[in-house]
Amino acid sequence: MFHEFQMFQRHRSIGVPGFLIALAVTCLAQRAHGQQPSTEFDGPGYRVQLPNGTTGVTEARIDFSITTFKKADGNVLLSAYAGLHPNFSERGSRTDRFNGLNAKRLEWPDSEKKKCSEVLVTIRGSRQFTFSVHFWYCLASEADLKLAESIIRSIRAEP
Repeated sequence: MFHEFQMFQRHRSIGVPGFLIALAVTCLAQRAHGQQPSTEFDGPGYRVQLPNGTTGVTEARIDFSITTFKKADGNVLLSAYAGLHPNFSERGSRTDRFNGLNAKRLEWPDSEKKKCSEVLVTIRGSRQFTFSVHFWYCLASEADLKLAESIIRSIRAEP
């Protein structure tokens, strides 16, 4: 959508009605392909795409931060730790990769039959220090799982 606005500003030749038509076609194309509009969210050292209606709030600490991602109804969807010392047990984890970033994943059902997962994504690192984002959730509905996973899979290192 933003690209179309930039195009309008640069060329101005399509006029307002043409711009509105281009905008409508873009929105319809996103829906036709099953894509929901999203918003970029900048966490400390990383960036993710939030599905429409999802918000993120970050609580900064001295050397780490905790971000809580919530649905429009206020229910927690996903949480994330960003820092140098994540609490992630690698035993039983499997490797994964998102947008060129290495990740490790653990999955299990909890006592209430919710699907739980922890995902540790390495953003940048050296032999001495590794900055990571550690996501976790326990969710019952498939729709919520898809939303949480879409956020995790969209992660990129913040430039």
